[in-house]
Amino acid sequence: MRPTILAVTLLILAVIIASKLWAVQIMAEEHDVRALSAARSLKCSFPWFASTDWGGDEPKVKTAGQEFGFHIDGIDRVKRSARIIGNAGADDLAATYGAASVSFIERVPVGSVNVTTVYAWRDKAGRFKAVHSRHTAIGGPSPSQNYGYCQAW
Repeated sequence: MRPTILAVTLLILAVIIASKLWAVQIMAEEHDVRALSAARSLKCSFPWFASTDWGGDEPKVKTAGQEFGFHIDGIDRVKRSARIIGNAGADDLAATYGAASVSFIERVPVGSVNVTTVYAWRDKAGRFKAVHSRHTAIGGPSPSQNYGYCQAW
């Protein structure tokens, strides 16, 4: 083989191998997608958060650890609904299903929304990765995001 043909062949092989490895990392495992889709109850904990102080023209972001969690119960894929149960009571949720995630939307009485997305990617302990976002306005915009995990309960 001439050096240029060999170089092109090796480059093509490298691209094919890299694309296969990349696909493995970005695609959720099919059994995890099925497990998340089948879950009727999730216990969620969010040990980290980021919040914003937006009193001025530019938001000031802060991050920290925390102890925060809740339970999502009565998940009904057909009705696209669920219930959130936390330390301040319970509320109805709308459920939206993606290819490898499910998002739960809570309408807060003041008109804002809280969104919890649970992904079909798991950590080493087998918990689904999750994000809980609050879009509140208390004396001005005060959004926050919480990062953690949910497990089928």
